[in-house]
Amino acid sequence: MTAMGSGEMRMQLVLALPREMASVPVARRTVTAALKAAQVAPECLNEVEVALSEACTNVVRHAGHHHSYEVGISLGDDSLIMDIVDFGEGFGEPAPWWSDMPDITAESGRGMALMRAFTDQADFDSVTGDGVSVHLVKNLRWSSPGKVAANVPGDDRLGSRATSPKGHLPGR
Repeated sequence: MTAMGSGEMRMQLVLALPREMASVPVARRTVTAALKAAQVAPECLNEVEVALSEACTNVVRHAGHHHSYEVGISLGDDSLIMDIVDFGEGFGEPAPWWSDMPDITAESGRGMALMRAFTDQADFDSVTGDGVSVHLVKNLRWSSPGKVAANVPGDDRLGSRATSPKGHLPGR
């Protein structure tokens, strides 16, 4: 049985964002809303939020003079794939120590280590002059296996008109 009950679930989303700090919470909240609607377990959701925030923050801080970047997600039955791509200067070949946690007194430098810690796969690809691609894969855990979210939080399109006075859906 899948998270959606039967058949395969697949959701894809691509965000084209400006390279500014305000875009980081936009990306995080958008992905969070999609995962909550699919009933991903809260602790798994928190891990995704940290990894995605770190990837987006790295783009904003290090991508150079390019004005935008993309966040692509693909949500399936078992995993979430996140691709964060910038079109900046790139950094050449990543050094092996970049994924290590820095000294406890360091004010920055934890991004790649956190992305690796909170995902099941983290790949970093850079071509000098052509930008950076971060590919993150997270195996998902579900709040309610086999159930679809009956009501997406904040989705009040039907409002109080969703049921008749007797509690039945209109037209049934």
